[in-house]
Amino acid sequence: MNIHYNRFRRLCAVLIGFVFVLSGTFKLIDPVGTALKVSEYWAFFHMNFMKWSSLPVGVILSLTETAAGLMLVTGIWRKFTAILTSGMIIFFTILTAVLAVVDPEMDCGCFGEVIHLSNLQTLLKNLVLLVMGCVAFIPFRDYGDTKARKYVSFAVCMCASVALLIHCQLRLPLNDYTDFRPGSQLAAAHTEAESQIFEASFIYEKDGVEKVFTLDQDLPDTTWHFVRSETTGVANESARLAISDWETGECLDSLAASGNVLIISYYRPTGEKVRAHEMLQHAEALGFRPLCLSLDRENHDDFCYASDRRSILGLNRSNGGLTLVQDGYIVRKWSHRGYPSDEELLEIADGEPLETVSDSQSRSNMLQQSYLLFLFTVLLLL
Repeated sequence: MNIHYNRFRRLCAVLIGFVFVLSGTFKLIDPVGTALKVSEYWAFFHMNFMKWSSLPVGVILSLTETAAGLMLVTGIWRKFTAILTSGMIIFFTILTAVLAVVDPEMDCGCFGEVIHLSNLQTLLKNLVLLVMGCVAFIPFRDYGDTKARKYVSFAVCMCASVALLIHCQLRLPLNDYTDFRPGSQLAAAHTEAESQIFEASFIYEKDGVEKVFTLDQDLPDTTWHFVRSETTGVANESARLAISDWETGECLDSLAASGNVLIISYYRPTGEKVRAHEMLQHAEALGFRPLCLSLDRENHDDFCYASDRRSILGLNRSNGGLTLVQDGYIVRKWSHRGYPSDEELLEIADGEPLETVSDSQSRSNMLQQSYLLFLFTVLLLL
């Protein structure tokens, strides 16, 4: 076969691999959100009896997708990888074709919460991958040799992916892409019948020159001096907590609309409620308004209110996670494994909310970008 065509086949395989790596990684970053998406598929196909498997299925799918992408980029086990990837692309194409025809009110979740595509866009994306797959894998031969060191790069990247999954499952996603991400304003805190997400811009000065930085960028080093911050609001219909009274069902979202509010949320029964109750008692003593959102109608206390599962899952991916809301704006989140100290809470409460959001988001963006940079550096250079 012509050497140039072989190189073109290899290029197509690598491009498919990058798509698979990104798709799998974005799901691994948010395993709880991936499980929620899998449960939507079970409901769509009237298989609600399988909802118990949403998390393991989501994890297995994410790891398989990531592994397939890594194998394509590194070029190891080429025939097996070609068969596996072809099968996955065909399956995804058929699935998204069904979604494109029926067009339910859900997206495919191909890239987790990071990138949202319509059902038609998803189908077109999979058709492009299918064409590229035909070029890359048919006929199933003449793939060339694999360099031995590529097995090492695959192992390193796969270990990093598993470590990422464990970290995000035990703690919180590296970055929050939900409607309840830090910087979002709750609907009840807005003067209109919709909520807002505020977009903050930070102006720094150095040598007489001012420059604008946003939450999507890393903030400058200490040689720059902070001048001021500016915010603009963007409408967002979804940031509604659906807090309600257990008995009457009265909407109580206004409880979190003003002041310093600490919310602990549970999306499944847990044995951590004693510790959480102590945390809320401490918060009340420090001047915060304590709230507990739960689905458990039998074991609730004075701080506990009802909410729906989707709102609780969106608010905090950790079961028993802690969320700080200041004047209706979501400022900071913690996993139930890492509640903050009293000193940290008071420091945040006394500080500027925009600055807290900025620091948190910058750190999250830097960690995520560093991880992806590490992944692709190992894949391409090792």
